[in-house]
Amino acid sequence: MKLKFIGIGSAFNTKLGNTSAYIKENNTLLLLDCGELTFDRILSLNLLSDVNEVHIAVTHTHPDHIGSLGSFIFYCYYIKKIKPIFHSADSDFIKLLEIMGITKEHCYLYNCISDQVADIKNLNLQLLFIPTKHVKELTSFGILLLNVTTREKRLL
Repeated sequence: MKLKFIGIGSAFNTKLGNTSAYIKENNTLLLLDCGELTFDRILSLNLLSDVNEVHIAVTHTHPDHIGSLGSFIFYCYYIKKIKPIFHSADSDFIKLLEIMGITKEHCYLYNCISDQVADIKNLNLQLLFIPTKHVKELTSFGILLLNVTTREKRLL
């Protein structure tokens, strides 16, 4: 299982794209962050082909990390007929989706409280959200990826 990057740039580096990563395996896509440029790149890379399960996790709510999240979720739901699974460690992230008009009809909304892992069975993977400091105005998290089979850990 490989973690691949859609973009590696910062907020204003349009050539390198917004920082976002994914794992795609067993007809399942895990998307980590979904900045302003990410949805377009997902379509360009044809990442949703052969996918029937989508998981999403975000580190924080700056636009370069969630700017095209609403479009991505609606595309999955209305065009691909996939109801994405959104994993969050902060109920404010879920409230933000609801403000954008994304409801439980469009997306499964799971709030992972501290020290609780999110299971992604098709990838044999668990996500653990670790509180981090980014800016004082926002709650932010690192995401620890734990391969259930090999116990290998990666931090994003």
